[in-house]
Amino acid sequence: MVPRSRRPTAPLDAALIDIGLPDCDGYDVARRIRSTPHGKTAYLVALTGYGQPDDRRRAEAAGFDTHLVKPVDPSRPRTTHEDHRRRF
Repeated sequence: MVPRSRRPTAPLDAALIDIGLPDCDGYDVARRIRSTPHGKTAYLVALTGYGQPDDRRRAEAAGFDTHLVKPVDPSRPRTTHEDHRRRF
């Protein structure tokens, strides 16, 4: 469960979320963000060491817009987000 203090309370533009979190997984975090009014339009990026097709499908089903496999080039999340914003 995501603590109340960590739930978005203002518009959220984007979030980089690690799938392998210690207290809950990133899939749950993405679902919780998507369930809030402010999280419906946020750009969510999964950062993970898991890169199989099933892992990508699971990330998409949880509400992620992009699935990046570690190690990630530091410029990649920004470039991916900028590309996404241009489409909308």
